[in-house]
Amino acid sequence: MRHHRPAGSVNNSRTRLLRHGTWQAAKWKQVQVGDLLMVESNCLLPADILLLSSSEPKGICYIETANLDGETNLKVRQSLPATSEHKQPSQLHSLQGQLVCEPPDDDTTKFKGSLYLDQVRYPVSLNQLLMRGTCLRKTSYVIGLVVYTGADTKVMKNSKPVPLKRSRVERESNRYFLLLLLILAFFTLFTTVANMVWTSRIGPFAWYITNNEISVGHFGAVLITCFIMFHTIVPISLQVTLEFMRIFQAYFIQCDLDMYDPIADIAAEARTSSLNEELGQVNFIFSDKTGTLTQNSMVFQGATVAGRMYGDAVSNGAEAYEFVSGVNSMRSEAAQGQNKDLDDFLSILTVCHTVIPERDSHDNLLEYSASSPDESALVYAAKDMGYELFERSLDTFVIVKVNGEMRRFEVLATFEFTSDRKRMSMVVRCPNGAIRVFCKGADSVIFSRLQSPHLVSETTNHMSKFAMAGLRTLCIAVGDMPQSEWSRLHTEYENARNDIERREAKLALVAEKLEKNLRLLGATAIEDRLQVGVPATINDLLLAGIRIWVLTGDKLETAVNIGYSCRLLQPEMEVRTLTGSSLSQVRSAVAELSHWLCGIASVKGKEPALVIEGESLSWASHQSVRNEFIDVCLQCRTVICCRVSPKQKSDVVRYVREAMPSAVTLAIGDGANDVPMIQESHVGVGLKGKEGLQAAAASDYSLSQFRFLKKLLLVHGAWNYHRVTIVILFSFYKNITIYVTAFWFALVSGFSGQVMFEKWTQALYNVFFTGATPFALGVWDRSCSVENCMRYPQLYRESQGSDRYNFKVFALWMLNGVYHSAIIFLCVLLAVSTGAVFSDGKTAGLYYLGSLVYAIAVITVGLKAGLEHTAWTGMSHLAIWGGIGNYLVFLVISSNFFPHAGGNFAEVVGYDRALFGSGMFWYLLMLVPALALTRDVAWKAYKKTCRKTLREEVFEMEKLRKDPSTVLFQGTYRK
Repeated sequence: MRHHRPAGSVNNSRTRLLRHGTWQAAKWKQVQVGDLLMVESNCLLPADILLLSSSEPKGICYIETANLDGETNLKVRQSLPATSEHKQPSQLHSLQGQLVCEPPDDDTTKFKGSLYLDQVRYPVSLNQLLMRGTCLRKTSYVIGLVVYTGADTKVMKNSKPVPLKRSRVERESNRYFLLLLLILAFFTLFTTVANMVWTSRIGPFAWYITNNEISVGHFGAVLITCFIMFHTIVPISLQVTLEFMRIFQAYFIQCDLDMYDPIADIAAEARTSSLNEELGQVNFIFSDKTGTLTQNSMVFQGATVAGRMYGDAVSNGAEAYEFVSGVNSMRSEAAQGQNKDLDDFLSILTVCHTVIPERDSHDNLLEYSASSPDESALVYAAKDMGYELFERSLDTFVIVKVNGEMRRFEVLATFEFTSDRKRMSMVVRCPNGAIRVFCKGADSVIFSRLQSPHLVSETTNHMSKFAMAGLRTLCIAVGDMPQSEWSRLHTEYENARNDIERREAKLALVAEKLEKNLRLLGATAIEDRLQVGVPATINDLLLAGIRIWVLTGDKLETAVNIGYSCRLLQPEMEVRTLTGSSLSQVRSAVAELSHWLCGIASVKGKEPALVIEGESLSWASHQSVRNEFIDVCLQCRTVICCRVSPKQKSDVVRYVREAMPSAVTLAIGDGANDVPMIQESHVGVGLKGKEGLQAAAASDYSLSQFRFLKKLLLVHGAWNYHRVTIVILFSFYKNITIYVTAFWFALVSGFSGQVMFEKWTQALYNVFFTGATPFALGVWDRSCSVENCMRYPQLYRESQGSDRYNFKVFALWMLNGVYHSAIIFLCVLLAVSTGAVFSDGKTAGLYYLGSLVYAIAVITVGLKAGLEHTAWTGMSHLAIWGGIGNYLVFLVISSNFFPHAGGNFAEVVGYDRALFGSGMFWYLLMLVPALALTRDVAWKAYKKTCRKTLREEVFEMEKLRKDPSTVLFQGTYRK
């Protein structure tokens, strides 16, 4: 029902369809393929539609795709010129044609089809497709042809279930639940069989017991009775307690003001509560770079043009470089207008992109709408130097304003940037009539398409300096094309655009023919600054024993420099690089690295770090060398993978998980390319940044800044791990303590299945008398203060392993519960063995024995919870003493409630006066809990004195109000 209601609301949303020559209101569920649809401004699209026309000139419209990819920047779509003027119902009603397109799929990055109008074939692409879920902005209306509806739309095809993740503690607890079920089965079968033996031997003499003979019915009745008697050993209520506790823990994460970004107005968000304790056991962090470690706020800092470098990289003396901007010198030279190469360079920056200028009614520039921060930075930089993108019509023309002069570039062909091509090209007719190819992209693809190696050496050297300073680089090239050659290739280009099945492949072939004999102009240098607090956060996470791997698409030099800047790579580290263009080369390189690691292990103070290129990573992932490769990586303190694809990111995470099944991995990123990695890891953290909300939507926890990860792990993670494990162990213990007494009673009652507790009292044990105690432990208990958890990251190491929660710890807690139950029952049994006489002359019976055992067990369990508390709060006192008080109050009420509740509580009428008036009751109430807990107190005193952990020592210093740094390893913490 919860899912049906919102679905019904969406299906009944209103839109407008063209029916019988007029626009008529209709529901979304009535929209069919082939309908003509009108969508108005600020409305969501009900289906995937082919844009025919809009209220704007040339059929342009603006859409927001936040529901698809999380990006809030506006994107531009434009209809075909052949349909852009069809706006009136009469024109649309008379429109005759046919659309041929590909079958429905989940790829939101492409769309191929052909529109036939009056025997003319027009190719259509993603530029004409408006997908369901997008919102129309800054456009009064659009008119489109419905292509896909319902489950066939691209957004619905992408609606895949989020992978189910369970914490290591939860998986371990499930095995312990199975063990308790086996113990339950043993108690049930043993008691049943023992009753059969007792009946066969004693039954003939026990004349006072009716139906006391062995039979199938008798066996079945005893079996069921024993199961009911012992089934409460399994703490079913634990699951409810954990869920409520985790909800509170998630609430604390979301309300933490230290993880709130006031500038972006974004708070931390716990998108799941089932992994709270997993945050306290992280061993590996896999991080994206752009937008995760950096601000994803691109700033143009300089360039190299025709062999001249604008700006310079200056060493700061710490294995890293700072860049001195060359924008001013570049602006001055551009203003002179004498440098032809610089003119071509800036023209390409202004023309070769997909940026759209948005202007007001007075032609004043409002902003540039760009799909990526890189393109926006380049266009704004060109504008700053006098080359302003004035007007643009997709696939038609671009107008550039250069120092007051308007230059019109006619767009003849566009080959957009893809992760496979790593470049973007445009064929344009320049203002002087010449046809030229503008191209920008990665150096690895541009250099191989040059006519001559002229300027390659100088440009490479300059790009290396850019990369050393942590700047992102992009090569710029231009090519001249004769009219005759373009006439020939134009036909191939149009045929490729009209091919539905093999459009990408054919366009790629045409691009290969066009993108050749290019002339290198230079390269750009864009700075993406580190986020605030990233170096200190990484340093502290490393001190916490967490290994950090950076997986980025940047080039090697940029990744290495960022590594030094954020202190992931440090001067005392020895850094090696894994490169190779074939399987044999990578295999040899891995063997060499393995030998190097054996040698460096004997060098004191040296820590290995490894940098891996994307191509070599592809070969290293081969089955024949993968295990050796992962072994090498796991021996390194830091690993940086550059030039990697989204799939390679998720593969790296999977390889580590397979190699180290006990390790907990965390992946953090901010873009759609990080989603596979985030979903592959044990814990996924998404940053809400400029690349959209896809990473945050696919994550388990979302933040706004990388530095907030420190508190999420070192404080919330460590606290939650401590809380969850102690709650699980205590819940198992308290049930064993009270309900195993039933087994001891069975030994002295002929294994009859007789219960010594009143039924309501037994049922309310986990609800009113001990239910609040584990909740207080799980919500308010803590091991160290926030300040010390943040100040001393070394404390986190204690929660990374499984020392606090494993089978040995579980078994010891269970044996302790059995021990306490035995002490309680035997002491009470011995006390009442000679009988007990009340003040009114009556003698004690079965429920007197049960009430004594029950009261002592409640007090013992409450005091045990007090021993396990590390931070007493008001809620701790209320839970422990309130639970004991609840039982005493309930005892009074239940003893005086009959006959007001029918036949309930008839067995315990007047027991409050009998118990409270018995000296034995008060004597045992004080003696037995102290006797049972003597071993626990002695063991805790021994641990606190002789075997204190680092966290316990720091916590002790806190209580004494002393500086905890005196008990920490001096020199291991770097401020």
